[in-house]
Amino acid sequence: MSKIKAAVCHQFAESLQIETVELRTPLPNEIEVQLGAVAICHSDIAFVEGLW
Repeated sequence: MSKIKAAVCHQFAESLQIETVELRTPLPNEIEVQLGAVAICHSDIAFVEGLW
C-alpha cells in the first residue's frame, strides 16, 4: 500500500485537513498513477463551504 498526503474534507462546511491517507494496492486490472501536482477547482471549494 502507498501512503500519500491529501487535503480531506469530512463533512460540509468543515475546513480542509491535510492528512496522510493510505491507498490500497491496485487490483490486477488497475494501475497506480503518480501525480506531480494537482489543483483545487471551484466545486471543491463550494463543497468545503457547504454549498454543493
